Amino acid sequence: MNFDLFYNNLNTSQKFVVDTIDGTLLVNAGPGTGKTQTIAIRVANILQKTDVLPGNILCLTFTDSGAFNMKERLGKFIGNEALKVKIHTFHSFSTELINRNPELFFSGHPFTVVDKLVTFEIFDNIFKNLPLDNLFSNYHPELGYTYFKSAMDCIGNLKKAGLGPHEFQKIIDFNIKYLTQIQSEIVPFLPKIAGKLEPKGLEELQIFYDLMEGFENPFLDDNLLKSTFQTETLINYIKHNCNYHQELLEKTKDALFKCRKSNKVTPFTADYLKKNFIKNEKNEYILIDLDSKNIAKNQMVSSVYQQFCDEMYRGGYYDFNDMLLELIKVIENPDNISFKLDLQETYQYILIDEFQDTNGVQLRIIENLIDNELTKDNPNLMVVGDTDQAIFKFQGAKSGNLEKFFERFNTVCNRVDMNVNYRSNQEILDFATGVIQQNENRIPKEKLISGKV
Repeated sequence: MNFDLFYNNLNTSQKFVVDTIDGTLLVNAGPGTGKTQTIAIRVANILQKTDVLPGNILCLTFTDSGAFNMKERLGKFIGNEALKVKIHTFHSFSTELINRNPELFFSGHPFTVVDKLVTFEIFDNIFKNLPLDNLFSNYHPELGYTYFKSAMDCIGNLKKAGLGPHEFQKIIDFNIKYLTQIQSEIVPFLPKIAGKLEPKGLEELQIFYDLMEGFENPFLDDNLLKSTFQTETLINYIKHNCNYHQELLEKTKDALFKCRKSNKVTPFTADYLKKNFIKNEKNEYILIDLDSKNIAKNQMVSSVYQQFCDEMYRGGYYDFNDMLLELIKVIENPDNISFKLDLQETYQYILIDEFQDTNGVQLRIIENLIDNELTKDNPNLMVVGDTDQAIFKFQGAKSGNLEKFFERFNTVCNRVDMNVNYRSNQEILDFATGVIQQNENRIPKEKLISGKV
């Protein structure tokens, strides 16, 4: 291929992406910025400047069409060698690994993809066999089981988060223990901020925030987390997604900010208390997650989830999320360490497109691929995403994935904004920027410039 011809047509930020082939790289790029072309040329550059083979490069994206476009574009640069580069969706990547190593997955048995009807029937049978005094046995003759849909949705979200029933139960137990501890420290203080008028209420809220900030956060205790959850990738997930201490602190900080900004306390503190606390039969505030009904719901979801997994296994079924969970289960099994090491040795360069759409189970797969003592502090990992598209929790995606990636590798990570848009004129770009800037959680990036001729 004439690499120089394609390379010379790139703009400055695109060339930076192509040239930065080693270590971590975060690329903030939206639609119309030429990211597919740039990624393809970067793959060609890796093959040109290193001794890795095409099969040592793994490109992950989120749609079959995205994977096809990547292969097609790469084929123009390196010809038939493009077929050897591993370009996959997360599901097709898992499928390939399962097909190559059938003895490791699903106990070596041939499992089949389940359809929605079978899934519904399995759930329905589980609910039908619940004891009558069980919370989830509540039934309406016309509408069916009260908690049927919410349980199904919750289990679906747990799968997307990469959490099996056993892991979910561990998290429930851990959080109950922690929340009970924090409640004893902070809840007695809550009546002081409830219904207080300005300016005394503002002072009390500040004191409460300081108390919260000074409270010991068990989610930062590595020894405690290791003894409870063992797996490092799961521990990282717990820290980032189940840290109730940090969540409550941020909510308190937000309430304090709003009170200071408006110089009004009562409306904001009332809303804050309503969303995070509930009163028990003694008229005392308790954390809403410690309400007996909420605990019972979580425990029942865990039980139904386990029964559902058991029934799926007995029937020889799996769904697409099960496939990703099974991959994690196999990779993280100490008995399969040779399989994990083989994957890490094989995929020496990893590129992920649409990173803002990754969910928990996908992130755990990535974590396992880079969980190598020699490279995990600065792996050859490039992620491409758009912070302005991360406001939607698509398929369980976390809006902070890009930011957390940069925080994790901030001392070594290269970062670049691909800000030249070749699809829209400047007027449209300026209008779109004005709209998205209203998102308070948006990560700032360079001004979009139209490259449209």
